[in-house]
Amino acid sequence: MGHKRVSYTDNFYMKEQEHQEQQLDALTEVYRKRLEELHELMAAKPEAESKLRLLHNAKEELQRNIEAEQLHQSQMAHSIQNALIRVSYDVEYKQRQQYYQSFSLSVDSETSLISTLTNKGRNYKGIIVSPDGLIFKNNRQKTLLKSLAEMGFLCFCFNHALDSSIEHREGSLYEYKDELVLLEWLKSERIKPVVLCTWVLQSAWFDLLEYKTIWYDICDHEDVLWGTNALSRLKHYDLVITADLVTFSDRRWKKYTAARNDSVLLDPAEKKENFSTYMELFGGHNRVPQRRNL
Repeated sequence: MGHKRVSYTDNFYMKEQEHQEQQLDALTEVYRKRLEELHELMAAKPEAESKLRLLHNAKEELQRNIEAEQLHQSQMAHSIQNALIRVSYDVEYKQRQQYYQSFSLSVDSETSLISTLTNKGRNYKGIIVSPDGLIFKNNRQKTLLKSLAEMGFLCFCFNHALDSSIEHREGSLYEYKDELVLLEWLKSERIKPVVLCTWVLQSAWFDLLEYKTIWYDICDHEDVLWGTNALSRLKHYDLVITADLVTFSDRRWKKYTAARNDSVLLDPAEKKENFSTYMELFGGHNRVPQRRNL
């Protein structure tokens, strides 16, 4: 019996079927591998999410550390600045007064912008001045003066960073950096200002004013305000006793005003009528502009 001859057409279809089967096997293998990879990824997903959370938490912790370090640096800079300025009271007092007295004659208050302030025709309740002193974190002096300016007082707050001697801020609130100009203007106009004293060494400036009402405001720890220097501490006691008005910003500081039973816890965030009532403690000391005859 002879072999059946395979035609060319049959051979072609057989090879084509074999090729398709090989492609199908290859695709099946690819699918199998991809499925295995997907299962591996799914299995690894919780671990990846956990690592992602760890990275996110690490980032937040790093950010908190950076912010804490920035705050620490800021506080250190603040402490250093105050430490540099807190030298021996008697030496610094004499140096400051010598400076004010030596250069006061060179000040021409008539050419200063400040000389025009009382010519505006407005009846201010009073003039309140915050001299150069320590910088407090809550910027208490400016906060107090801003509230008082809204009540009709003409207020001057020291700011060493100004470009000019004096700059208008809002309403009747001004900032100044030239203590000599303000000092000579007050003296030449014979104005009796309220001096907001927050630091004992500011007395080197306001002791040169013949007419003044002293408002002594205690807003920090004694180590910051007068320290261990005996003369500095004595000046604090003197201010507590002789000041026309004594206030404190926190109940912790009330102990520093023990010699005064009329000291006041003063918060400018209180209702305006309460704050205004405290300011009436100035009484008739300061109706500005007030001049005295020679």
